[in-house]
Amino acid sequence: MAYEVSGYNPKAPGRFPRLLEDWSVRRLVDAGAHCIKVLLYYALSDALEILDRKRVWVERVGSECAACDVPFFLENCPLSGRYG
Repeated sequence: MAYEVSGYNPKAPGRFPRLLEDWSVRRLVDAGAHCIKVLLYYALSDALEILDRKRVWVERVGSECAACDVPFFLENCPLSGRYG
């Protein structure tokens, strides 16, 4: 089961993650998920607005996991310099 959209929008800056619209942590748990894992591309060179938006996204997913009492695994994918 997946909670995030595979890949990223190459036209949007920051490789921002997206969640599948019809799913939530609660729905995934109800469907049998035992934990939630998401991938986050992260570059310290990104604009502060992008970094803050990603932090809020992680807080949101983490809060959903805490509310459902399931483990939350965040896979950081560090990026450096210019990336496409």
